Amino acid sequence: MAGGAEAPVLRFSRLMQPHTAHYSQDAVKAIWLILLGFLTLVGASGARADEKAPAGVAAKTEDKAKAESFKQPKTLAELLALPPDQLDKVDVALINLLCAEGLRGSESLDVDYLTRTLNGWAAHVESETKRNYHLFEEHPEKFKNSLAYFRMAMLATVLVQDLRIQYNPEREKQLENGHILRSDKDEKEFFADSKDVFIHGLLGDKHFGTCASMPFLYVAIGRRLGYPVTLATTATHFYVRYEEGNGKHLNVEATEHRAFLTPSDDEYKNPWEMHLSDDEVKGMAYLQPLSNKEILGHSLLTRSAVLRSMKQYDKQAETWATAAGYLPETPTWKEIIHDMQLLAKNEGEQERREALWNRVAQLYVPHGAGYAYFQDRKVRLHLLMNYTADAAVIEKAIKNFEDELREYVKPLLEPGDNRNFTLRGEPEQRLVLHYRTASRTDVQIPADYLPPFENRMIPPALSERVADKKLEDGESILAEFWTFYDEQAQARQRAALSATRRRAVQNGTGGSILIAREQVPLEYWEGIPPELEVRLQGLNDPQKIVEEINAYYTQDYARKHGRPPPDETIAKQLAASPAYENVPPHIRNALVSDPAFGYKKLNPPNDDEGRRRWLEEQNAASMREYLQRVNPSQSRIRIVPSSVLNADQQPLTPPQPPQNSQNSLLTPVPPVQDNPKNGKGQP
Repeated sequence: MAGGAEAPVLRFSRLMQPHTAHYSQDAVKAIWLILLGFLTLVGASGARADEKAPAGVAAKTEDKAKAESFKQPKTLAELLALPPDQLDKVDVALINLLCAEGLRGSESLDVDYLTRTLNGWAAHVESETKRNYHLFEEHPEKFKNSLAYFRMAMLATVLVQDLRIQYNPEREKQLENGHILRSDKDEKEFFADSKDVFIHGLLGDKHFGTCASMPFLYVAIGRRLGYPVTLATTATHFYVRYEEGNGKHLNVEATEHRAFLTPSDDEYKNPWEMHLSDDEVKGMAYLQPLSNKEILGHSLLTRSAVLRSMKQYDKQAETWATAAGYLPETPTWKEIIHDMQLLAKNEGEQERREALWNRVAQLYVPHGAGYAYFQDRKVRLHLLMNYTADAAVIEKAIKNFEDELREYVKPLLEPGDNRNFTLRGEPEQRLVLHYRTASRTDVQIPADYLPPFENRMIPPALSERVADKKLEDGESILAEFWTFYDEQAQARQRAALSATRRRAVQNGTGGSILIAREQVPLEYWEGIPPELEVRLQGLNDPQKIVEEINAYYTQDYARKHGRPPPDETIAKQLAASPAYENVPPHIRNALVSDPAFGYKKLNPPNDDEGRRRWLEEQNAASMREYLQRVNPSQSRIRIVPSSVLNADQQPLTPPQPPQNSQNSLLTPVPPVQDNPKNGKGQP
């Protein structure tokens, strides 16, 4: 347990039954026989109890009276809005119940009804305590000469024997040696239902609870009877503490339904042979009576555990942050709170990444033209997720892919089906493209390998190109298809850029100054930093702008790394290839600049500190690229491929829409089936 702050908090979040080995079976049996005898006494015993009630049993303390006149909160928000100095006026049962608000298992939570139920239980405990008080007067030695012992023994007996509260057997099965959860899966299941860890489960139909709730029930009832009781903690455990006065107190174990146990502080300091050190006890504020402020803090921690089981990691982290204002201000608790917030954040990010990964994996790509293209895009998206921690970049890339895939699949849908359109489905018959060459050779190309042409139709211009070049083999024809597709994509890009420039001129803002990306550093291909934009104000000559950009980059690189920037000639050629089209810039730049070690540099380190620095660097790179992407929308300087720059002043030929001409289409058809009689194709 010594050496780290995470161990105590993980044990503390697992609220277990206590160790009972310090009590012999004979002692346990004797105590219960005495208590059961008290509850069976009737007649004269009852009459005597009616004649003389124990002093203080029914009386309300001054604090109790103040609590009754205080306006109790109705919601968790109202509870958290109270000043800390007013929390001691709040009913401890309300603190517990309101912290269960909105959790799984508390959907029908009726705080008023549960409070009335609790009041009824308290009245029953009070009645039984009065009825049997004469036994304490006659034989106080049987109760260790302690009124506190008698009162709490009666309270425990009524709750266990009359109201049948007990530890949830299913939760108990998840405990190893009665107090340690076996796995993280068991921990999430332990806190999966708020009824198991808040008192509305005990007040419900089954009357089941755990260490997280049963001590709260004892304290809530005890305070209704005017008892000076509160909660205390040890490693992984809550228990009840009765302040007897004169520096004395009585500890009560609330989870044991087989006996009434009152462990000492030493026993709670060494629960289940853990042997807590003095530093651990001090750092966690163990074995001390909790104020309502601290009780609220611990109740919020129980709430955070349920939120974790619900996979609401953001709310879990927020709850830890809120609880920090109510827990002891020790270095140990501060470290635990920081670590648990970080853990919640990391688990949330991992959960979101897994959801995004599955979202991509489940996207359905129909067989046919474009199948290989979109399958390749799916692989690239998964690679992207392996090499960046920026969720915004990943989600945007997935959204763009889904939009493109949706447009591709639309022609396959029947009219009116678009509203219920889904990107998932079942594989259908695979198609094959048949083409008869000039030499009358029948060439077959699986349609899955074809580009995703609009409406899944082969453009007439492409059919003419294949015929004019007299291509005879499937590989050459397929290569020509992809060359044509890339040309069309570039033409669309040039048309879009030209339209943007024309709109800018019409709006009186002037056109952008286009700079070939091959002339500037890789880092600026997506746009220039805002501070460089300021430096380039007043320059209109593209050549001088290029010189100034490169000069700025050289100075900035030398300042950061202490050496001149490397030659990027080869790296730029690689970065311009289609393979890196959808890869985030900082990942692309690492891969093309250092082919031998690029992937290694992008992998997160194994050690925690190295991983933290790596994540910070990745997020900083993503933010830098985001700013550079946003800046071009307001910048007069646009970094574009040289092919776009060279063709910008030339007449543009937008891609022609496909025409339904039988003479110019290479129409995919189902694969030819062999003739069952002669093994040849169909006649």
